[in-house]
Amino acid sequence: MVGTVPAAAALMRKVEMPGCGLVVDYWHVFRAGTTLDELSGSLEAHQIFGVELNDADTKIRGTLFEDTRDNRRLCGQGDQDVVGFIQTMKFIGFDGPWGVEILSDEHRALPVQDALRAAHDTALACFRTESQP
Repeated sequence: MVGTVPAAAALMRKVEMPGCGLVVDYWHVFRAGTTLDELSGSLEAHQIFGVELNDADTKIRGTLFEDTRDNRRLCGQGDQDVVGFIQTMKFIGFDGPWGVEILSDEHRALPVQDALRAAHDTALACFRTESQP
């Protein structure tokens, strides 16, 4: 187990395995207390296989496991800087696949098409905000 993305990036540099990469999940970045500056200073674009977007409240609800399983929020609907995270990943040079990972009781209760539309639309809204001057 590696506790932070910067620690995982450092481990990857040490093992020098070209087929090794990270999927950077924003929930784990901010719940680990990693700042966007720490992220951009420790990670290189070639180390990243994909990025997962989501959001969360500032305070953990329940246990950390319960929070990750039941309380993730749609992009831009929590207290985290999703737009800043997107900007940071682009600054690093990441241009690969972006996904949305929403694990929440509220989201699971939606009809599938509504859940997909909400995840899609809120994520795209963060990208549109990111690209505005």
